[in-house]
Amino acid sequence: MKNLIIIFLIAFIFNNCEGKPEKGFYGIPNDEKDKFIAGLILNQGTTQTSIGTVVDNRNGLEWKKCSQGQSFRSGQNDCQGTGNSAAPTINVAIGSYGASQLSYCDLEGNYCNTDSIPQILRLDRMQANKANSEAFYSCIGDRTGGFTNWRVPNPTELKSLTTTGRTAMTINFPNTPQEIYWSSWSNEQDQTSKTAKGINFTTDKFGQDENPNKTTKLLVRCVRNVNGT
Repeated sequence: MKNLIIIFLIAFIFNNCEGKPEKGFYGIPNDEKDKFIAGLILNQGTTQTSIGTVVDNRNGLEWKKCSQGQSFRSGQNDCQGTGNSAAPTINVAIGSYGASQLSYCDLEGNYCNTDSIPQILRLDRMQANKANSEAFYSCIGDRTGGFTNWRVPNPTELKSLTTTGRTAMTINFPNTPQEIYWSSWSNEQDQTSKTAKGINFTTDKFGQDENPNKTTKLLVRCVRNVNGT
């Protein structure tokens, strides 16, 4: 990765020193060039593993490279799938590379999360009220790398993936659909308890906070704490 960054930086300097008409930078629009290079530098704090995960060394987190429903293909270093998941109801959107569309909760209200702030997805509450969270069960049932502590990320963790810009982000997370991803937190500002927090991963609204209805089918990327908690 260090050699890749050096190559990009040399190309960047060379392109800016020449008195030529502006062109795309390795297929990247010129107005996104600086963000892409900054994103590559930020990516230096991460490590890609052979099991299809990305370790955030600064924050002690390990992310799945693939969205739920996708499988990691080590030979191509990408993610593809058919929507297979631990969730009972599977939907696959066009252009999602096989990622599953999952609900935060199949009932409106605080049936799938705690009442205390922050209102977090919680297993025992869902069982008591016979509500179901496809997002929650998809991660808690995941066994990537043999680990059993996969979970839905909180909104701060999820939004941290957008700080590098979308183009640089896809180096670590290939075939990331342009969709909204669920976080584990309900929207505590919504007195009706019908919405939860998500982060937008589309090009035009990349990194934007969203508050979709909990029953909406969106995407999920699982994370775990490296220390096992």
